[in-house]
Amino acid sequence: ILSMASAEGLCVTLCHGGSRARTHAIDAATGQEDLEKNKQLPGELCNPELLCFISTFLHVRELAPLWSCGTPLWQRQSDNTLWQVLYVRRRWGGVALDLSATEEALQAGMGCRHLCFKWQALYRSMMLAEASGMAWFHRQLKETIPGVFGPLTFLVCTKDARFRDAALCALHADPVVTDSFTTAAACLRRFRELREEPRQQHELMPHMIMVVALDSSHEDPALEEKLAQLRGLGGICKPLVDCFDYPSHPAIREDLLPAAIRALLGPMLLCDSEEDAESICIQHKVDVVSCERMRIASYVPHAWPPVLWTQRTAMGS
Repeated sequence: ILSMASAEGLCVTLCHGGSRARTHAIDAATGQEDLEKNKQLPGELCNPELLCFISTFLHVRELAPLWSCGTPLWQRQSDNTLWQVLYVRRRWGGVALDLSATEEALQAGMGCRHLCFKWQALYRSMMLAEASGMAWFHRQLKETIPGVFGPLTFLVCTKDARFRDAALCALHADPVVTDSFTTAAACLRRFRELREEPRQQHELMPHMIMVVALDSSHEDPALEEKLAQLRGLGGICKPLVDCFDYPSHPAIREDLLPAAIRALLGPMLLCDSEEDAESICIQHKVDVVSCERMRIASYVPHAWPPVLWTQRTAMGS
């Protein structure tokens, strides 16, 4: 069985290398080179599960080159099983949308219990459902600019459904995630163009957007020490960054989304009651989200009382 690192390298070669490089990569991955050098090597190094590992690193658009070049890798792997793997590893809608009811309805309508059930059709239906819940200008940016991954709330989840509203409250700005600072600049230019274009009355746009470039996210060097101190408070509250989960994304390195969340939220806490939230905010000089009314208590050092309460549910509110 090929290691995940080797599978990732193979994917890059299959998608971007020339025909000779692809053939060499496939032979190396399947063990053909070693078998030619040493006929006594036992076993088959390429099995149907290999494509499942490889697909972890691929965007849907990149599957076609894999299928055309990697026939030896999936000679016993049906297309339907591949789409099932791609479907299961997705967390549809992220923290922004609750698509569980839509998913159940689609599965019931398509007869997922029958052998003829097509995972590719379900995957596409869920992609359409997810896209329909995204603001139209977010879709425009994602579809027209390479390197734009979409709103952050569509890319992250919470470990427990109880934390979803608090996460949405904290991420009220819902920044657009890009792969680089250059892409972020292109994203902002395109947003300005969209604002200047004539549009229908229902196509409302905010006055501004926030963009997060994954190659430029830097957290406070003292953040981890501060979080360790706040975790010691026990059951009263907990750091909000500990409530997030990060589904795998084929185009985003696994450590980049957690780094972006930590840089955005810092030591922000989550508390049950507003009374505890205000007390913790003053005592530890940190912002706190109260689950009681989904409001944020922000520490204001040169005011009395040094707490500013805001209720945020969307960009600009």
